[in-house]
Amino acid sequence: MFLARIQPSGHTESRRLTEKILLPTEEVHIWSIDLRLDRAAMCACWDLLCPEEARLALRRRFANDFREFVVTRALLRKILAQYVDCSPADLCFDSSSNCKRVLRGVPSLHFNLSHSRNHALLAVAHRRVGMDLEFIKTNCMQQAVVE
Repeated sequence: MFLARIQPSGHTESRRLTEKILLPTEEVHIWSIDLRLDRAAMCACWDLLCPEEARLALRRRFANDFREFVVTRALLRKILAQYVDCSPADLCFDSSSNCKRVLRGVPSLHFNLSHSRNHALLAVAHRRVGMDLEFIKTNCMQQAVVE
């Protein structure tokens, strides 16, 4: 599986999800993730979830919400594991005082995950980081004007 990391220059770099990643203190890595996966990849993502994440996934009422949750949580684990050099299954998450997910035992690594429809963005840095991804309907105003 490959993901694209957006470089500070704006260029993208594709990476295989098995390489150790070094994060210089002044950089923010932004990962662009396509959430449309085939059945085999979806099953592999499911296998990466911890029991609590699997329980939360099963509470999703709609298939797209279920798929987005499973894929984003699994790929979050795969990517962050490369930064801390451990297995995705060994990662443990806690909630910070403002209810953001943090990696247990790794206070120097910060991340933010945002997803909308079939796409997700993950930012990883050594300082607090945040972003938002939102799907925008482009034909909404055109249709209102026509009517």
